[in-house]
Amino acid sequence: MRIEAARDHPLSLERLDGSGLTLMSSHPQTDDGPQDALVWIPFDKVASFTQRIHAFTEDTDGGNPKQAPLVANMERIHRALLEHLWQERQDLPPMDEECWWELWFDPRISPTDPVDTVRALAAERHWRMSDRAIHVGERLVAHVATTGEELTVLLVTNACPAEIRRPTFAEGLYAVDRAFRVDLVEDLAERIEPADPQAPAVCILDTGIAQEHSLLKPALHERAYSVLPGITPADRSGHGTQMAGLALFGDFATALESKGPVVLSHGLESVKILDDSYAPATSPRTCAETTASAVATAEIGNGGPIPSARVFSMAVTRQSGEGENGVDGTATLWSATLDALAAGTDVTVRDDRIELIGAPDPEASRLIIVSAGNVRGAVPQLSIPWLRRDVGYATRPS
Repeated sequence: MRIEAARDHPLSLERLDGSGLTLMSSHPQTDDGPQDALVWIPFDKVASFTQRIHAFTEDTDGGNPKQAPLVANMERIHRALLEHLWQERQDLPPMDEECWWELWFDPRISPTDPVDTVRALAAERHWRMSDRAIHVGERLVAHVATTGEELTVLLVTNACPAEIRRPTFAEGLYAVDRAFRVDLVEDLAERIEPADPQAPAVCILDTGIAQEHSLLKPALHERAYSVLPGITPADRSGHGTQMAGLALFGDFATALESKGPVVLSHGLESVKILDDSYAPATSPRTCAETTASAVATAEIGNGGPIPSARVFSMAVTRQSGEGENGVDGTATLWSATLDALAAGTDVTVRDDRIELIGAPDPEASRLIIVSAGNVRGAVPQLSIPWLRRDVGYATRPS
């Protein structure tokens, strides 16, 4: 750690060297800079040393600041401590910039729980903090979002970290070593507590699903279907599996960072509506036909557990060219089919036809979440005049 003196006020090097620290070197004041000293602080001395610095703000019985000879001339001491604890190759973030910090604590240093202290400070000072801490070996790890200036408050408490790192959240797991990702998945799979087979489910209409995926299988209950003739429910492209994971876990980082049971409140269904085999179609199927067939297939089931309620999720769109129906809000067969399904119209699938029959029934309405589409290129202002709020239906695909 580098300690810098105030201009024209020398450090007390003897007291530094006798305070549980080791004085490595020092440089006298010059015209270009103040006196400084480089000291080594054992990890087990960091907390006590910062407490002594904090004590300087308190007066003795005689009215003098405590520890004054040691710390009176130390400026930038807190930043120096943060830099000492910072374990990343990248530079320490700017002290006035809010960011996420990964704090590694050694619970053996203090008889009280450092995470409890951090939570209390976070509530008091309005820091953001992850819901769960992680126990890794002899270390306890927590994450907070605040500025470096604010973080220095920890250095004078029992929650002085042994190391500070930059966190890697689930959003960036693609950059993490594959073996580590496998370990994370295996750990989470062991902690999953699936919902009851009859619990509400999210039905994914997409490219299929990886039925044996350890994180999805407990919630699927073999409810994986395909409406494409001769094609299995397997997911070759991965998109449907990814959508299923999002529907099941939501904020995946929370599940990965936790160390206790992950209790699921709902289940999954999957109906494959997109052909990812790239084989030429002998008889093209419209999006309307495929979607209606998928809804009917899920509702009929395969004799397994039937969910008590269902939400359809279709993050699927098609590329529309300029002037095509649907682009400007004009109804298409696909959008009309979705309107009828959402409004509670019965759907019947026969060998040679699909029938949407009967008047809309509010008691049988379906909640269908449909993506509005991908916007590519620079779009300074996006206007969707056909954005609707039909019963259970939010957006109309083109």
